[in-house]
This record gives sequence, structure tokens and C-alpha cells, in this order.
Amino acid sequence: MSGLVFVADWQIQCCGEEFAVGDVVTWPIVPRDQDGGTWASVIGVEVDAGIIGTYGSHGDEPPRGTTGVVRRVRTLSCRYGAVPPPADLREPQPVPGTGVLKDVVRIEKWYGTDFDPLVLRFCGWLVDLELNPSAHV
Repeated sequence: MSGLVFVADWQIQCCGEEFAVGDVVTWPIVPRDQDGGTWASVIGVEVDAGIIGTYGSHGDEPPRGTTGVVRRVRTLSCRYGAVPPPADLREPQPVPGTGVLKDVVRIEKWYGTDFDPLVLRFCGWLVDLELNPSAHV
């Protein structure tokens, strides 16, 4: 069994570890039905539907670790902008339809910090994770 895991840039920059295609990893994954997020408007419904959860090492009780093999890594970048009311206009949000995915063989902890945020803002990685058959997400 495999699925996509969204790994936010700040999670890795804060206290995460770099990884590469082929690595065996054990991650705390917040299941999709509990993470509350969606990237459907940014990267498309088809890709978004494959996301099984998000890497979540922060919080009161990080989820139990899930082990798997990294089979593919893609960076996710998009434009950010103001959203119409009643949303909080002080906090820019991803602009629908602007998502860009790019294949990479490994992640770099500080990747994307030199992007021009007016053009594209790096958001994180989409990781195809082949799950251990006994994994619980």
C-alpha cells in the first residue's frame, strides 16, 4: 500500500531530518481525516485525493510513527495572495490553480528559503510513501 504524505517546509526546518528516495523512514503522520487541510484547489483534485495525511511532529501528542519507504519526492510551490472576506486578509493564502510540482531525489532542510514569494512560495513536499503492510495511518 502506498500514499502521498504532505510534509510542510516548516516541519523539516524546525526539527525534521532530511531524507531521499529509497530511504526507510518512520514518521508521525496525521491522517487525512484529522489534518483538516486540502490542496485540491492548488494542485488539482486528482493529486490531492492521493494524500493520506500530513507529517506532524508537533502538537500535544504527535501521532504514533508510521514506517515506509520513500518512493518519490516532489516539491510543492504556489503563489500566495489575499483572499476575499470573511477570511483574515492579513494572512495570504494559496492561490487556486497556481501549484507547481517538481520531482527531486532528496529534500534539503532549507530548500525554498531563497524563493521570491511574489512569484512562487515553497510550501513543502509531496512524498510517495510505500507503507509497511502493518502501518496504521
